Amino acid sequence: MLVVKPMVSLAVSQANAFWVMEWVGKRLSEQPTPQDVPA
Repeated sequence: MLVVKPMVSLAVSQANAFWVMEWVGKRLSEQPTPQDVPA
C-alpha cells in the first residue's frame, strides 16, 4: 500500500491538472480578452 498510494495521488493530481487546462482552454476560447481571465 505504501507504494500504491503515491501513484494514486500522482494520477489524481495529473487528472486535475488536465481538467483545469481543459477548463482554461474553454474559457479562453469563449472570452479571448486577457482582462476576462482570472489571474
